[in-house]
Amino acid sequence: MRPQTTNVREGGKKGFIFTLLVLVVIVFMIAELNIYFRTYQLRQETEPAKIRSMVISDFADQLSQKKLGNTAYLSGYNALYNLTRDFANPPGGANLTSVVWSLMWNGTRPDLAGSPQRIPVNQTLSSWDSKLRSAATAAGFEISTSYSNFNISQADPWTMLFNFTFFYNLTDAASSTRIVSSYPIAFNLSIAGLDDPMTSRAFSGVRRNIFPSATPAQASLLATGEYGKGWFYGEPVKVSQVSQITFTPENKKRILVTDRFAEIARTYGNIYGAVVIVGSNDIQSAAEADLIGVPTFVNQSMSLSNVPDTPFIIVSDNDTQATGTASGYHKMYDIEGIRNLAVCGLYANSTEAPSFTGRLTNNYTADPFGIETIYSGTWVANTALSGVDHEYVAGIGGVKVMGMAGCHDRVSCNISSGLQPARISESHIGRYGLTNLTCTSDRCG
Repeated sequence: MRPQTTNVREGGKKGFIFTLLVLVVIVFMIAELNIYFRTYQLRQETEPAKIRSMVISDFADQLSQKKLGNTAYLSGYNALYNLTRDFANPPGGANLTSVVWSLMWNGTRPDLAGSPQRIPVNQTLSSWDSKLRSAATAAGFEISTSYSNFNISQADPWTMLFNFTFFYNLTDAASSTRIVSSYPIAFNLSIAGLDDPMTSRAFSGVRRNIFPSATPAQASLLATGEYGKGWFYGEPVKVSQVSQITFTPENKKRILVTDRFAEIARTYGNIYGAVVIVGSNDIQSAAEADLIGVPTFVNQSMSLSNVPDTPFIIVSDNDTQATGTASGYHKMYDIEGIRNLAVCGLYANSTEAPSFTGRLTNNYTADPFGIETIYSGTWVANTALSGVDHEYVAGIGGVKVMGMAGCHDRVSCNISSGLQPARISESHIGRYGLTNLTCTSDRCG
């Protein structure tokens, strides 16, 4: 029989095709592996550069406006604090910007002989800049910085404005990465808590910290009365029942406020410094008010709740005899805003006064951002001068004012030793609304 060859040929073809397909798959697998290994190799080569780029980016984040602004703020406060303490060496007005920048940058005073070091270097911007450069070098970077356009000005009576421009060029040679940036730094710095250099100069180092008064420096008319006599400043004590009366020497520094004339005011009024009668219909004349024997104010339309709980002053036109409205005036004032300047040493804005910048540079001319306080205390050398600080420094005379520090009644206002009453110039008496409270020799001694 003849041999059968057809199936063998067909099987051989199939085997050849299968072998060819296997070879093709193997070739593709080898090519894919080559691509994978080449990609892996490239990744290994580029990974350090990416990491470097991330590191330099993180480093640049440390140079943000906010972080540099906080550092500059501390340096700026340090500079102003130092200048207020160094009151004997005021910078000239034209030099203020350069002097403040020098103190911020390296802590020196270039306007003084020898450029003395006033602030430790490690508390300055140059120290921060040096540490920045050291950190960059340690990370393998190069950095250059510059600071320009520095300026300092007064934004309002209580705020100084600082601004300058910061530029840096950060380079990483290893990754060929470079970051260049420039941005403004600006911040407000409150003068609250700083020493007043004008006061320190006037009183050989006496320190008075600047704090703004929350209450306007202006007398406020609280009420007018129907009857009254004399004047008195003090804390009110509201009494509507006899059982509320207390017997203490402190009463003579207080004002009895009551709505019971016959029962309380006429009987117990003379143990207090003064009496205010409100809402009482059993007092019909000035003569009845005169029976109490101490400074008196009567307003029958007011109630106890209408009378403030804080100190105030009552004043009438006559100190020896109670009068009505037909022949005189009877007023109740709140003068705490002005007393705060003298008693608490607070400051108020005044366009007639020098600003903080003027006080810093020994230039006491009037300024729209002017501030003023009132000198009062045993440390005040010349008690005949106005206690308004810039007027005292200028040698302007003043007069006593009812209700001011050291003058709460006629007796205290006439003491010749110890704490002397604060005086105020005629111009400021008008400005503060104190015209009706001006002392004369017959009213205050």
